[in-house]
Amino acid sequence: MDVPGKVVFRGRPNCDDDLQWGTKPVTIINGVHVARTLAPNDRFTDLPVRVMNVQRQPLTVRAGTVISDLKPLTIVGTYAKDEP
Repeated sequence: MDVPGKVVFRGRPNCDDDLQWGTKPVTIINGVHVARTLAPNDRFTDLPVRVMNVQRQPLTVRAGTVISDLKPLTIVGTYAKDEP
């Protein structure tokens, strides 16, 4: 499922227009994994982050839990569904 996240800055962010940011794939609690998510440049709250619970029982991720650090990413191409 997608959980809403927010970006918390530690220091001054690099505002390079060509730089993209994304979450690092990590395990946040035993059995709950975070997928790499590309973060929109203009969105710092209500950022959808994909997580997956591989346990048989439901697990709770509490508000305020650090989901993942953002890492700089390089976009090498784009994909459009309408392309043949």
